[in-house]
Amino acid sequence: MQTFLRRAAGSVIAFGLSAFPLLTRADTTGSDQILTGLSRAGGTAGYQETVSLPTLIGSFINVLFSLSGIILVCMLVYGGFLYLTDAGGGEGVKKAKKLINSAIIGIIIMASAYTITYFVLTQITTAASGTAAS
Repeated sequence: MQTFLRRAAGSVIAFGLSAFPLLTRADTTGSDQILTGLSRAGGTAGYQETVSLPTLIGSFINVLFSLSGIILVCMLVYGGFLYLTDAGGGEGVKKAKKLINSAIIGIIIMASAYTITYFVLTQITTAASGTAAS
């Protein structure tokens, strides 16, 4: 019964949050002027209004790789901290070594995945643009 109540409450909250924009119905009379001004300012700053799909996918993948790399480096640092601060030389050292090994394997996998992804995206972009690979 308690799980049913939790699910029901979660459903009500999710529906309420999804319906919230419809309830506010903000006035959009000046939005064209704002968008025109923003487009002009972005063009002056050198930003493009449209981005190609391969560029968007590449940017998304780079962000994912960056976040994963940061997480793996943090795991490596934490494992080193555990290794250095273990006084007894027992379970803490084993846990630290396992964490360090996992982080190093993860970094190797990430580097391999980045290399493969870079190669594939370069080939797709080259094939889409019709130019010869250099």
